[in-house]
Amino acid sequence: MMEMQHDKFHGYRLSNGECFVSLISTYIRKTQYELPLRLDLREHSPTGFEWGYGGSGPSQLALAMLAYATDDETALDLYQLFKQACVSRLPASRWKVRIDDVRNWAADPSPRGWRSYPRSREKGYFAVIPPSNNNQKEKTDEQKP
Repeated sequence: MMEMQHDKFHGYRLSNGECFVSLISTYIRKTQYELPLRLDLREHSPTGFEWGYGGSGPSQLALAMLAYATDDETALDLYQLFKQACVSRLPASRWKVRIDDVRNWAADPSPRGWRSYPRSREKGYFAVIPPSNNNQKEKTDEQKP
């Protein structure tokens, strides 16, 4: 895993439709760097990232986000599921995602996707919906005599 000074991804679209994804740090004031495409791992979209649907641009974004948050092998194993569960559901104009949320999703991949943080101080954050514990509770209740 890469040494990280950044704690969130920020995707935004310019008025001409061009997409950018930056790495933002709250630890180092006013630092922002462009997320590398990671074409060295797989070349889905040499022209750049996209999100909000399930195409080649979102595949490249899912791969790059996972590679930054975890490692290359994990990214290659999970990026298509991550694209389907999360990247394809991001809003069109702009979004922010915590790198820890991507890392947590990769530790327990789920086809469930993103939702907005309901109590976030800063609007536009999206996070993985945690798996429901209702199924575990039902199984525990069924096992009781």
